[in-house]
Amino acid sequence: MAPLDGATKTASGSVKPRPKKYRHIGAALLSHPTILWSSGKTEEGSNAGEFRLEKLVIDAPRICAGLNCHLSFKVKEGYEMNGLPKFGDLTRYDVREKDELQLWKLEVHRLVEAVKSEDPPLLEGSPEWLLRAFDPDEGAVRYNRKIKLDKHNDEVYHALVNYVTATFARLLLRTMNGMFWVDNCLDTLAKFAAKLKVVGADLPQAVSKTFEARIDFQARMDQLARTQHAIHPTHEGNDEADEDSPRAKQKKALKADLETTGSRYFVVMDAFHDCMGLLLKDLIGNLTWNEEFGEAADEFETSAIIYDTGLRGIKTQLCQERDGSIGIAADNNVILCASAAFEACKETWTRLPSGSEPNKPYTSVRWTWTKLDIKDDILECSAESRDLLAMKDVITSLVPYLMYCGGAPTMLSLMAHFVILISDPAKPVKYYAQSNILASARFRTSEYKPRYKKDSQWSNVFETKIAQEGALTDMEDSGDKGRLIQEQRQRRNAKFREAMDQVETWIIDERSIIIPSLWYSWAVL
Repeated sequence: MAPLDGATKTASGSVKPRPKKYRHIGAALLSHPTILWSSGKTEEGSNAGEFRLEKLVIDAPRICAGLNCHLSFKVKEGYEMNGLPKFGDLTRYDVREKDELQLWKLEVHRLVEAVKSEDPPLLEGSPEWLLRAFDPDEGAVRYNRKIKLDKHNDEVYHALVNYVTATFARLLLRTMNGMFWVDNCLDTLAKFAAKLKVVGADLPQAVSKTFEARIDFQARMDQLARTQHAIHPTHEGNDEADEDSPRAKQKKALKADLETTGSRYFVVMDAFHDCMGLLLKDLIGNLTWNEEFGEAADEFETSAIIYDTGLRGIKTQLCQERDGSIGIAADNNVILCASAAFEACKETWTRLPSGSEPNKPYTSVRWTWTKLDIKDDILECSAESRDLLAMKDVITSLVPYLMYCGGAPTMLSLMAHFVILISDPAKPVKYYAQSNILASARFRTSEYKPRYKKDSQWSNVFETKIAQEGALTDMEDSGDKGRLIQEQRQRRNAKFREAMDQVETWIIDERSIIIPSLWYSWAVL
């Protein structure tokens, strides 16, 4: 998502400078639009068809066998690299290599189970555990000198790590298909989860050991320099005459791609570890309260929509984040990722309870979903909402939402593009075909709601005219209002189609636009 401006508006209407906040932005505005909804057929090539859980192939033993790829990494036939730097290293935190591998394997099997489950994961644990660091009466974070909670700290922390990584894994494997993608995504997430749990067990000690690792880091850099020049002819012999000899295959591999062969391991690690690390950092950062924003922790609103522009199937995503930032993206691959993320949201939200208690704060989530055919005619639609009383349910609902709203779809599409470029053409990585949908979602706390005025001069993304007409946020399953919205949409799209038909008759070059219209020519003359 690309920010549109550097200022935000508070509920009272005053303008505040946008808070300083790290954000990884990579989307180009309105770039590479498609003429018709492609359902996942992108500029990278054809899609992998629709996702079917029963057709998802995950080879857990193969993934586990590759966890120690730093020991021996096969670049191509006849060329293996040994003794490479280890990503996700746990041994520096006093974990034995044997135990490290076992932890990785446990995380792999947990993620595989979550991905293959028909039901989405939910945050585990008692609802009362999550209120220890937040004061619902004061709407503020309780600052405590203790890093850990007094009770159930490990249970809460592990439950959150498990839920975030499991939800992320389901999204990744419902967005793209291919053995290269599946294996590396689960490998990387398993190592991230294991490291988060190990580091979180004793954070001060982990920080101290990290600072002490400067010497180790320098050693790794020296090792990298040696690895890039590891293969040199050091002996005499005629074994190169035999094309099937290991030495001959090694020379052939190097000659074929001398500049990039040695860096293959680091290219793969960068594509997955770096990109997924940034995605997780962005997600976890958005879960926290932004102190610089100046609002109470329990007073916020955020919304995001995927709407139809009317320009022959071109969809656009518009987001309003918790800190007031506004972002927009129209790249087809971003919309595919956002659509997959919204489906993940919907399957989680429908499983959450909704309730109300007098004088008890709550967070409301409302969403609409409209499925279209290839001609953008409405096939089915729904509108639902939940009032969430427990912080546990709020976090459960926010995690997939933050993969849909903001920069996450853009970052995921960039990662997918990078992986496609480095994947084996014989075993390609492809996008899954996503349903042609219009979607909207809004979170609003009960403390924020009284401050919101419908007669004010500004509105949130969910309630804009663009959302009402393009994303059908006011659509219901039946009734006069629903029929009226459909009729208005049909008339609007008909005007767009007529205008686009006229535009296609224009002749456009670098210096002129020729419009073959006699009436237009007379008017200009």
